[in-house]
Amino acid sequence: MYSNILDYSLYISRNFKEHYAKKQVKKNEIIIDQKKPFNTTENNLYIVISGQVLVEVSNSFGKNCYYDLVSSNQLFGTESILETHPYPRGINYQARAMTDVVYLEINSQFFLDHMYVNPKLYHYILEDVTKRYFSVTQSYQLMNETPVVRVSNALLNLARVLDLKADSSKRKKLPLYI
Repeated sequence: MYSNILDYSLYISRNFKEHYAKKQVKKNEIIIDQKKPFNTTENNLYIVISGQVLVEVSNSFGKNCYYDLVSSNQLFGTESILETHPYPRGINYQARAMTDVVYLEINSQFFLDHMYVNPKLYHYILEDVTKRYFSVTQSYQLMNETPVVRVSNALLNLARVLDLKADSSKRKKLPLYI
């Protein structure tokens, strides 16, 4: 059984070529660009194999933006698995490569079928989605705090998502795009 996204992606790439496409994009290339209401009929979700992807969700007026940085061993486009609750109208959704990125594009129904029979993978994904939810909730809780508090929180979240390690001077080095 597979306990993380990368192990799962290796498994499907060996056994189920008809249900996924392995793709590679260069830094700043757009992976998803939906400047119209989000289309859930696309039915694909994405697993990042390597690199970082910036996901931006905003309303059609360009306000109330939400940004999420997705790194290797994480997925995005999970909105495609919504069946009974269509994505709200007037939402713009874009995913852009912040570095060179290798990713898998997987049929959502196929992914769900395999996730349900693999409890470790299901738990991993549930944990990842829950962490992102708490991160967004915490950001909203800090909305009225000083800029120093909000920026500090954002930097801590980035360090967690990117799994940044301290260098010899005990400092964490952020990628140049940040």
